[in-house]
Amino acid sequence: MNSSDLWNFFVIAALGFSFCIVPLLVIGTALFTLNSNTTLRKTHQQLAQALGYRALNQAKNIPSTWYGGMYQGRRVAFTTFASTYRTYGGDGGSRIGVTVKVRIVMEVNPSETNGLNVQCKDSTRIPQTFEAAFQAGSDTPISPATRDAMLAFAYLGYPTGFKKDMSLRFSRGVRNLILVEQSRITDSTLREEILPDAKAFLIHEHPAAGLSTDRFKALLTELDAVAQAIGTDQVPALLAGKTIPPREGSGRYVPWIFFGILFGVLPIFLCLCVVLYTMLAS
Repeated sequence: MNSSDLWNFFVIAALGFSFCIVPLLVIGTALFTLNSNTTLRKTHQQLAQALGYRALNQAKNIPSTWYGGMYQGRRVAFTTFASTYRTYGGDGGSRIGVTVKVRIVMEVNPSETNGLNVQCKDSTRIPQTFEAAFQAGSDTPISPATRDAMLAFAYLGYPTGFKKDMSLRFSRGVRNLILVEQSRITDSTLREEILPDAKAFLIHEHPAAGLSTDRFKALLTELDAVAQAIGTDQVPALLAGKTIPPREGSGRYVPWIFFGILFGVLPIFLCLCVVLYTMLAS
């Protein structure tokens, strides 16, 4: 085989990879992601069945159904929803993706509400203080115990590693948390009939991928610890002394399908090219 034939062979191989393998990978990834997200939208139902919680509303489909009951003497409710996120690459570009989350709502009973609305800020940096982590939209004073408990809950972060939604989390990041009175809640977050006659709520939205029953119960226990701090002005032992910021990192998601293409499909394709070249040259 002369150099011209070798060049033609690699041109054909490259075109074949570009027009056949890549589209199949893209379509396959899209179908897998769609099926994975559809399955994850039923996570709250699976958790409810495993832990004995009941449906709180009559909905036409599972994703629109809220489940809940009592946990440590507090009312809780949870459901799933699709959330968009943005990741940033080293080249300055960004990518928008969709992940399924479980929204957990726990009733709390603060001494005062007065427009209470404390939310975790959206930031790509690890906040170093409560003021940097949360924004307060009310005149209600937040006790030091409440501040420490909420900050400790946020700093516990998310589990790292591979997830079922074809993503990889490199760092724990900071968890979201909202403390809000009932009058500030919109129907898109929690309809009034789900947890009626409540004064205020703690709300946490956790990725559904990889959320086991044990991990879910741990989240409820940690939220209950925050609720105790709100009601008693004392930080429970579970969260005490945990206001040290985690290491820097935003906990970004990276689709692991790209790792599969880079370290799986591409090496196999190159090996096949070498085998074919060896056969034709002999």
